[in-house]
Amino acid sequence: MKDKRSNRYKTAAWILLIAGIVSFSVINIFSLFFHYSNRIHNEILNRNMEQISLLSDYIVKIIRSEMRHCTEILNIGEENFSVLEKMTSAEIVKQLQEIRSRAGFAQIGIMDQEGNTIDDTGNCWQIDDSELLAAMEKGRAYVSDVFTSGRQDTSQIMIMVPLWEEEIVKGALWGKYPISSITELVDLEEDFGLYFQIVDDKGQYISRSNSKKSFAEDNNRLLWEELERYEYLEEDVPDRVYENVKNHETGMFYFRYRGEGRYVSYEPLDINNWYVFSVMPSEQLDVYVNEIQNLSAEMMVGFSFSVALIVMMIGVMIYGGNRRISQKNRELAIKNQLFRIVLDKTQDIPFEGNLVTGEVKFYYGHRNGSREYEVIPDFSPEGMVAADRIMAKDEEKFREFYKDILRGNKIRSVVLQLKIDNIWKWIRVHVLTVTEMNVVGFLEEYNEQMDQKQQIETISQKIRTDQLTGLYNRETFIEEMEQRLKRQTTEENKRMNALFILDLDHFKELNDTLGHMMGDQALCETAGRIKSSIRKTDLAGRLGGDEFVLFIQDLPDRDAVERCARKLNHALKSDWTKDGKTVRITASVGITEAEKGMGFRNLYERADRALYKAKEQGRDGYYIAE
Repeated sequence: MKDKRSNRYKTAAWILLIAGIVSFSVINIFSLFFHYSNRIHNEILNRNMEQISLLSDYIVKIIRSEMRHCTEILNIGEENFSVLEKMTSAEIVKQLQEIRSRAGFAQIGIMDQEGNTIDDTGNCWQIDDSELLAAMEKGRAYVSDVFTSGRQDTSQIMIMVPLWEEEIVKGALWGKYPISSITELVDLEEDFGLYFQIVDDKGQYISRSNSKKSFAEDNNRLLWEELERYEYLEEDVPDRVYENVKNHETGMFYFRYRGEGRYVSYEPLDINNWYVFSVMPSEQLDVYVNEIQNLSAEMMVGFSFSVALIVMMIGVMIYGGNRRISQKNRELAIKNQLFRIVLDKTQDIPFEGNLVTGEVKFYYGHRNGSREYEVIPDFSPEGMVAADRIMAKDEEKFREFYKDILRGNKIRSVVLQLKIDNIWKWIRVHVLTVTEMNVVGFLEEYNEQMDQKQQIETISQKIRTDQLTGLYNRETFIEEMEQRLKRQTTEENKRMNALFILDLDHFKELNDTLGHMMGDQALCETAGRIKSSIRKTDLAGRLGGDEFVLFIQDLPDRDAVERCARKLNHALKSDWTKDGKTVRITASVGITEAEKGMGFRNLYERADRALYKAKEQGRDGYYIAE
């Protein structure tokens, strides 16, 4: 009787011990889960905020570039108006129209010191903008805040550069630039989720987003009034944003409105006191985080259950030593069940291969119905290609990977496309163990990582190229050309390098007569014809509007330069017809030789003067600067 009571006490003690160990393990596992769950959330948040910052930098770079381009166009046109009294009104209007055709201005004009102005349509009036007149008097360039043009019913800014004569300001050259052109510069895909808005330090919107995700609905409401509507996790967020904008500082914050959240990054644009606010809906982040957390929770539950079973199994084995053989069979069955549970909770696919027979098994668990694994009779490179398991482009990569396995070398994981369950997927193949007979590893699904890599490459390509034509944008072209000029060797300097500036004749007429969509089509076709007319080693870019630029290297003599110019003139002739109306497009080309020690700006000014000579000679031709 006493022994039975003692056995009951021991059994109860073992049960309590096992229960305590299981409870302790489960609590620790879930504590770790919640700890790392928060770390995962914060890490994903940080990466997405970095993405917002990259977007802000991208937007700021493009807008600054466009403003610099507009100012440079006006600065280059300044020399045509050095002596106003020597020019007739008709000549002034013609010069203004030439400058306007090279940039995206809605209107362009010239004025004297008293504000008397004439625009590119020949109209004359008085400008009474005190800030503009004060900037002209001080000899400074000027960019206005947004105003609404009564004529065109559109929001615009005014850009002005002073006109000098013998170090005295004699007047100014100005242009009105539509704000809608700024938003069109930044091509964000609707599915991308991110959007941006531009405001000044008074809270007035310079540019509003067309995104459906934007909460800025009232066109008369200031930014500070918008911020007062929202809910924040921290106190005094609107006041802090106001102070940062006032002090020309960057920042980030999070808010909620009508049950939806937004992450916001803002930074100065360095144009007047304008700011760029870049916004990402929190739902993008929340969906991704929830998927990871749900998957992690399922894995933790399965792992906790596994730990509990293992602890209980060990206790039972110690307590029931007299039934070890039967218990081992039971343990094996439980472990097999655990293996299938783990396989059900992960996307990775374990595999084992026989190096003698060439056979490999992929273990799927219950994801393929009743099938637990798939047998591939020959996983050699030849066998995998013949069975249409790998892409032909990956054969050489897989062949080297397979040789390393056979030779027992240190094996690094390899990323390639495999057909799994008759579906092509990006897979990273990991090898964990290699013996004389067998190899063991697992397949990691890599589709998401490849998609992210392609998105990064797409963004990088957008930053470096003109979105409409695919040619280099202004900044990238200048950077590439300057690098080539610095790399010139003595032998290369004995041959000719030349900068070509191409301006499409009658392009404004095409836009006005056939529409801007036809104009964009003409620009795209022009870019294609330019690329077809030059070598792959030459540089081609679009500076803006209908102005293109080329840098041709390693030409033997001046005759080669002229042959290249004639080839371009011939290639760029085209007729554009719509609704019975036809506009003929040709090209005027200004050329200058790239002499040693000269940079892009010097060469551009020389080529631009040559371009004007080409236009004065009747267009559809070229002129080489002497």
